[in-house]
Amino acid sequence: MIGDFNAVLYSGDRKRGDVVMQNEVVDFANCLKVCKLQETSTHGPYFTWNNRTVWSRIDRALFNSLWHHEMGYTHVTYLPEGISDHTPVKVSLKSAPTIKTAFKFCDMWSLDPQFHTILQQKLSKKYLGTKLQQHCALLKGL
Repeated sequence: MIGDFNAVLYSGDRKRGDVVMQNEVVDFANCLKVCKLQETSTHGPYFTWNNRTVWSRIDRALFNSLWHHEMGYTHVTYLPEGISDHTPVKVSLKSAPTIKTAFKFCDMWSLDPQFHTILQQKLSKKYLGTKLQQHCALLKGL
């Protein structure tokens, strides 16, 4: 989950402006705990929003354990501020699968009398791995 949460999580998440009070942090921290979300390693500017007077860290990329299990190592980079008052967020995966050639479906395949039988056989088979790996295995099988 990536976004502008309009909430700080720690006392050091605001520079200048009002001091971060505990009651500002509690609801957001409890929400993350209940949803079992956490931040991962980051790089780039710490403060993600400013109005030229106050700097705050209110934009975050949050992940759950399922994401980490399925996607592996994830790194978040906060990029330099551009035209917006928010810094852009870039999410990088350590090793995303690469596809050597694009899958292309030819309509003529569906005209084969065996098409629906083959399709049902491949769809009923269980594939191992992440959802993406399962999908790739299904396409290879077809």
